[in-house]
Amino acid sequence: MVDVQVTIWIQGKDVAAKDVKDSRVRAALTQMGKDLGQKLQGVKCPTHGGEAKDVRVKIDKAGNGDLRYDACCPELSKLIAKATG
Repeated sequence: MVDVQVTIWIQGKDVAAKDVKDSRVRAALTQMGKDLGQKLQGVKCPTHGGEAKDVRVKIDKAGNGDLRYDACCPELSKLIAKATG
């Protein structure tokens, strides 16, 4: 499974999912990361053979998620968007 780092904006700072004090919120954020990692499992660039690196999701103060990652090329980015869309 692809490792996904999830952070959430709490009281003016980004907090890693594992450090969220509310266990229900922590569990939901952790599960979000696992679910996304499973969706990305096996998504590989047909040209370079690589996969998404440094995958992270940032939840802003309005509750909107922003998915970021490093990809070797636009083709891999398209495959990632398809897998997570």
